[in-house]
Amino acid sequence: MKPTKILNDYKKKYNFETTVVPCTEEETAAYTALIKEGKSCPKGITAQYHEGTQSYTFTKQEALELTPEELDLLIKYKQLDLIAEIKKHTKFFYVLAIIGIIAVAIAAIIVGVKLS
Repeated sequence: MKPTKILNDYKKKYNFETTVVPCTEEETAAYTALIKEGKSCPKGITAQYHEGTQSYTFTKQEALELTPEELDLLIKYKQLDLIAEIKKHTKFFYVLAIIGIIAVAIAAIIVGVKLS
């Protein structure tokens, strides 16, 4: 997978700004033909019907090119994501360890073993 594709995927995941671009005349003609055939527009294409002119306008969202500052932000967001994930797992194992210690203490009391 190309690095720009990966970065653009993360850009969408972390809600980096996208821009709405009008489709070209050729694309508009192709999408109008699709709609007239009863098919839907491809993913990422938005159609707006104008009743007055009985025509469609089509727009698409494109991710903006990454600047070095955006790339730094992207890396920081990914790091925050990973830190949050580690934090969740750490809490789980902390609770698991406490339950284990309590279980050993209860078992020792039942068996009658001194814990010192």
